[in-house]
Order: sequence, then C-alpha cells, then structure tokens
Amino acid sequence: MSSLRNFNEFNWCLIGDTNIVINQDEKLRGNSIDLYQSNCFLKFINDMGLMEMPLKGGFSWSNQRKNEDNILEKTDICLYSFDWNLTFPNSVGLMEAMIGSDHCPIILLLHGFKKQWKKEFKFESRWLDDDECKVKVKEAWSLRLDRPGLQNTLSKKLKDIGFKLSKWSSKKFGKEKQRAMGIRKAIEERDIVNNMEDHFKELFSKEPHIDSSSVVDCIPLSITNDMNKELCKEVDSDEICEAVFGIGAMKAPGPNGYHGIFYHSFWDIIKEDVIELIQNYFRTGSMPSDKQN
Repeated sequence: MSSLRNFNEFNWCLIGDTNIVINQDEKLRGNSIDLYQSNCFLKFINDMGLMEMPLKGGFSWSNQRKNEDNILEKTDICLYSFDWNLTFPNSVGLMEAMIGSDHCPIILLLHGFKKQWKKEFKFESRWLDDDECKVKVKEAWSLRLDRPGLQNTLSKKLKDIGFKLSKWSSKKFGKEKQRAMGIRKAIEERDIVNNMEDHFKELFSKEPHIDSSSVVDCIPLSITNDMNKELCKEVDSDEICEAVFGIGAMKAPGPNGYHGIFYHSFWDIIKEDVIELIQNYFRTGSMPSDKQN
C-alpha cells in the first residue's frame, strides 16, 4: 500500500477492520493490547501521511458474549489524506448497530449531515377553552411512575403532559394552526422593518447609564438577625400558592414550555407535587437545574 501511495496522487480514504487496537482505552475487558503492533501501525499511518477521522459511536467489535465475558474493541478505523480533507472538509464517519455481524458497519457521509432540531414544547392558552385539555392533564398527572424521587416524578409528569397535549392538539387543531402560522408570518414580515426602526430609535435615544456603585457602597446593612431568620424559615403552602398565582399568566414560559396560566388553571391537580417539591428545596437546598423553571 505504501508503494501504491507513491504512484497515486488521488485523494485517499481508507475504511475497514484493521484487527489492531491502537490505544488501551479503545478496548474493554480481555488482555492488554499489543503495544508493538499498535506502534507499528501508528508509524504506518504517519509514513502514509494519513489522519484518523473520528467516528461517531463507541466500540466497533464485540465477541458477542454476555456480561463480564463480553469483550469490546475499536478495531475499525477511517483514515484519510490531507487532500481528501480539503475536498470533503465536512465528511463524517458513523458507526451503526451490529446486526448479523460482530462488527459495526461504518457509514461515510461526504458532506456531513443536517442536524435535526427537536421541536420544543410550548403550552398554548387556547387549549384551556376545550374541556378535553383538563381531562388530558388529569390523566397524565395521575399516572404512577417508576422513577424514584419527587423531583424526577414532577419533571416526568410535566414531560408526559407536554407529549400528550402536543399529540392531542395536532389531531384537533392541526389545520387551524397551519392557517394561524401563515397569517402570523405575513404580519411579522410586514412589521419587522418598523419594529427594528422603533427599537434602535429607543436604544440610541436613552440617557447614558450612570454608575451608582460608589453610592450603594455607602449604604449600611439593614437586615437584622431576626429579619434574616424570618426570611430563611420554611415556606408554607399559602406562600407557595400566592407566589404561583403571582406569576404572569402569559409571561414568557420557562425551558419546559409552560406559562403561568398552566399552573393557575390546573392548580387543583398539580399543587400537592409542586408544594412538596418547593418545601423540599428549602429544607435541603438542592434542586436540579431542569426543575428551576
């Protein structure tokens, strides 16, 4: 292959099983790798002027045994020349599942792949006008979940409700939503220039910002120990309820896609879980980031 390379000026890309594990972290279980063999192969790659293409996936070979007897290795590789990289700079190698073989097949995409963006859920207030909406929420919230932990349970319920409501809305309001989106797009395209002009007029006509930090530093602390204890005490259900209904009904939703109006409308269904989660946070001081909505 080295001699062939000297007589060929075309772009090179080599894909296949080498039966060699280059690094120890590319093998799981079994004997240690043969360092002499791996070093010889690395020298060959260097002499050929090739580069290794990262493959999206894990190990490429398995001895097909179970549990602790299952040995996994990455012996399949994709090598390419510098000229190949100039011609196909976005090329990507993918390892697919092992089906009917002890090796993962490798797929080479010369022009990369388009990222599939997942559609984010967003609760729509118009669903509240339909009696079926509350039925769907109640059904999803009352399901027993296998995942342990209050925080996991609440998060899972909200995701399940979002999935069920999205599916229900698609069937019931599909055509109506398409028409509404068309109208909204036309309005946005018509008004976008005016909106931008108003925004920048307001931005550049504001008074300059004044740094007041020197003044603030001179103000003495006014929170006493008794006041601090009052602030740090555990919140009760009435305080939580007041805070929930103090959220603007149609303010921008959190990362989970729910507006305040969702919590207002279905408080009788979800309040016990929400109150328990918040009180638990004040007791432990712990709340995963995906619950901070």
